[in-house]
Amino acid sequence: MWKALSQPAKIIIPLFIGLCFPWMSRASFMVRWLLIIMLLNACLGIKFSGLKVRLYHWYLLAANLAIGVLAWLLACHFCGGNTEVAKAVFFTAISPTATAAPVVIGFLGGNVATVLMGFLISDLGISLFLIGLLPVVTGQMDWRFVNEVFLNIALVMALPVFLSRVLLHFWPWLADFAKYKIGPHALWAWSIMLLILGGMARTTFDKQEVSALSILLQIGGATLAVCILNFLLGWLIGPRRYKLESSQLLGQKNTSFTIYLAITFASPVAALGPLFYILWHNSWNAIQMFQFEKRRQRRAAAVSRVPSGGHAGAGRISSGTESTLK
Repeated sequence: MWKALSQPAKIIIPLFIGLCFPWMSRASFMVRWLLIIMLLNACLGIKFSGLKVRLYHWYLLAANLAIGVLAWLLACHFCGGNTEVAKAVFFTAISPTATAAPVVIGFLGGNVATVLMGFLISDLGISLFLIGLLPVVTGQMDWRFVNEVFLNIALVMALPVFLSRVLLHFWPWLADFAKYKIGPHALWAWSIMLLILGGMARTTFDKQEVSALSILLQIGGATLAVCILNFLLGWLIGPRRYKLESSQLLGQKNTSFTIYLAITFASPVAALGPLFYILWHNSWNAIQMFQFEKRRQRRAAAVSRVPSGGHAGAGRISSGTESTLK
């Protein structure tokens, strides 16, 4: 039981520690590099022949755009003309797939390659559509965010992919080393990243001039509803083989990107939406890891109970459980 709780604890505890100590935000420069390290480790185990654009990737992009626009329109209608709340909902719902989504899928035993391709399509597609959407939502336009998007993708995605190919070309044994030696401990890098993000969230909260509890409740409730909708709709859109991956692609958001957009092009209040979403989607990630760890333990227990002469049965149990995890 306690072992099954250890993985999700590495998500929830660092996030709440960061929320208690805002000075953790001083290490914000490390977030990008921690993501690069985690993705490099994931890319070392990827066969790039598996990087294929699939039809459900485009469905997820369309769903992401539709949810972003509809959530903004509904918020404008139901929030009594409070445009700041509506903007907070928009920047949350329109967020593309998180750069950490392939890493999380790796921890959950899913297909990292298809999530990596889905991330590229999501971030490129959403950033292009934002060029037309941002003037409508905020009433202004600035090309700085376009450079920020492409620099983020080039550094966080292209660099790990390029380095992984170069390293594997000269040292092929690094694929197994990354999977079996580094992989089991890679979640600690994510824990450190969440510690810093928690501090950044607390710092942003402390700078807000929002005193009305009703505004915070509106933003928190609306973003929770968006989070539930994203993970559920992603699961429904995905083909049978990629239900988990599809849910993660639509549900886990690049909140650091939209926090930047909200602060730069709207207001600090609008950044509260993505900040709330950090709590919601990481809570669900923790629950998923807890469930995955319990299934893994049951699988190990089932294999250990098989007599020494029952290798065929053990293979059937292992194979059946593996298909369940995927």
